[in-house]
Amino acid sequence: MSFDNSKYDIALNNVGYRIQGYQKAEASTFIPRLGSGAQAESEFDLLRAKTIDGFAGGNLQRKWKDDKSIFGSESLFPIYDDGNLYPVKQMQALTNIHGKSLVTAWCTSDKYLFVATTSYNTPTTSILRIDAAGTVTGITAPTGLQQRRCTSMVIWNNELWVSSEGEYNLWYMSQNATTLTQVSASQTNGSPRLLCVYNGQLYGTNAGANDYNVHIWKYTGSKTAISVTSAGDTGIRTPDANANLFVFQGKIYLARRDSLWAYDGIRIAMVDDSLKNVSDQNYAFPAVLKGYLYYFMQDGFYRYNGSMIEKLYDISEIGFPRDVCTGKNRLWIIYSNSEFSGSSRYDKSMGYDYSSGNPLDGRVAVFDGKAMFTYGRTNIGLSKGSNNDFSGQGENARVVWHANNLYVFTSYEKTGPGTYFKFNTDEMKATGTSTWRLITSIFDADFAMVDKTLENLEILLDGAPSADETIAIEYRPTDFAGSTGWTNLGTFKTQSKLQESIIRSLPAGVVFKKIQFRLSGTTDVSYGIAKFVIRYIITPDFKYQWQFTVNAFGDNTVEPLMLKDGKPSTQKVSDLRGNIYTARSSDVPRVFIDLDQLDLNGAHNNSVTTFNINTTALLKDSGYVQIDDEIIYFAAKTGTTLTGCIRGVLGTAAAAHNDNAAVFPAYRVIVRQLANERIEMDDSDLDRKEDMSKPSQITIQLQEV
Repeated sequence: MSFDNSKYDIALNNVGYRIQGYQKAEASTFIPRLGSGAQAESEFDLLRAKTIDGFAGGNLQRKWKDDKSIFGSESLFPIYDDGNLYPVKQMQALTNIHGKSLVTAWCTSDKYLFVATTSYNTPTTSILRIDAAGTVTGITAPTGLQQRRCTSMVIWNNELWVSSEGEYNLWYMSQNATTLTQVSASQTNGSPRLLCVYNGQLYGTNAGANDYNVHIWKYTGSKTAISVTSAGDTGIRTPDANANLFVFQGKIYLARRDSLWAYDGIRIAMVDDSLKNVSDQNYAFPAVLKGYLYYFMQDGFYRYNGSMIEKLYDISEIGFPRDVCTGKNRLWIIYSNSEFSGSSRYDKSMGYDYSSGNPLDGRVAVFDGKAMFTYGRTNIGLSKGSNNDFSGQGENARVVWHANNLYVFTSYEKTGPGTYFKFNTDEMKATGTSTWRLITSIFDADFAMVDKTLENLEILLDGAPSADETIAIEYRPTDFAGSTGWTNLGTFKTQSKLQESIIRSLPAGVVFKKIQFRLSGTTDVSYGIAKFVIRYIITPDFKYQWQFTVNAFGDNTVEPLMLKDGKPSTQKVSDLRGNIYTARSSDVPRVFIDLDQLDLNGAHNNSVTTFNINTTALLKDSGYVQIDDEIIYFAAKTGTTLTGCIRGVLGTAAAAHNDNAAVFPAYRVIVRQLANERIEMDDSDLDRKEDMSKPSQITIQLQEV
């Protein structure tokens, strides 16, 4: 209904009314009671503060109450295990360690890292040996191995042993040698495909053509003749190229995409069953750390202590990785972000969002047994749609730790064949500066829906900077799942402020219900972040309430209700009263058109998002207006414009409007109370009926929602 204020004073739920005794006031904001005892509804602490004191909780904070964790960080880690975050050096990009190929297997000893690669164009297997200094030595692989994909490598009796796809193939050599020797392939009962060393003996999985990795074999052969005996049969005959074989708590474990099995030297038994939920992401990347077995499933990151399985993180929070390894009493986890792999919600919010047009980014995370941290970034520089040869080209593929060095190997990509990243994880010896970021994602769970005004921020550093350095601060109140929307808030100056014991910023005008902060800098690695404090003032939303009497009569032809234009009303009393009752009993807010009138300045079509009016002084900073039959939401205003408009809301349709069209403030309200209803009855002749010659009136109270 196009509201006509020449006839009616207000409109509620598309029904116009004449009113009396109009009162408009600010509505009291409902504040939840805190604690016990006699408390008024609006009692609360005006100034509140939240502190992240120590960061041992790692990524993925969800509430203010969790003061031991953060949402995410990059190139920061609690290297002294004291809960404080310190910058770590960026990873170093290197090339041509393995050419146009993919790392398929690796193992380490106290001296060397051995890496097996397979090229793409003409599949050829190569073996590399890397010492603690990073020197790479090529190992001569026999023709039989060059033509097969290497599947597993172990150190057994101080020698390197290698297996491959296909039956009857094993190779070995001394660690210091440079040529592999093939074991005789004369046996008919096969050879291991995946290898592990258990109680000083070589074990492996079967390498059958159609049922590989389904049962465990014990190697009973020698360097000249292959011989194996069955140690345990899973009873499953489905081959599994993603299987893993490893030792945990004195048992051999076989992790397949359908189940997790354990062999104790006597028999094999199923530990966990996913036969009804088979996936390539089941029991993925198993790794042993500090007496626990960790692995990934489709839905999360899990831990197993030998008797109980528990879920630590949800995949929707941290994403599914590409590879995991153990080193320096930590788990190292790599992720990819590309048009092929996509980006998790966490990656997007941290800025690893390939969909936003960024180059292909990889993320390196580290789990220390307590929490997960983003350790660094691997940037390939491969842009979307750059004529890739295959899906996932250039992405992170393998992560390996050896001799305090972390290696991240990538899939081949045209512009940097053989690209890999290397990083020295001896953080205590690091010098110089490092670029880092820290993101908090927090809200006040006690007053989640109440506006807050930021008062100040404080950061406490552990250690003294050698020179004045800058830490930038940004914030955003919405879109925490995306990578954009950050607004600059200011900077901390480290050295000059340390003389005052704290570093404090005093921003102005930041109002939020929920808020996210991002701190970033390129600072000396010798000092870290010990505490981050956010202080704010509770500032509840400004909402209106109205109380007035509506005249609910008008269908008496003798004494009708007179409208503002002097004409008699033809509205039915039942419609006027019934609309009030319906609005009061409804759980759905109704549209209320207030009695103020503004004017449109110029004609506007049905798609513009900025409206010019004579004045906005009578309107709130954001809200609704009605013009003709259309209700419009505006997100902000200036002195004479409404901006960020959304057209045709609350069940109306966008339309064009003429110059000088009437503009009315509109609100979503509930009828909070029927304060009074007055009806005069005529009881003459024992026939009770409403006296149409006298007014029916209802006093109501409305409140904006």
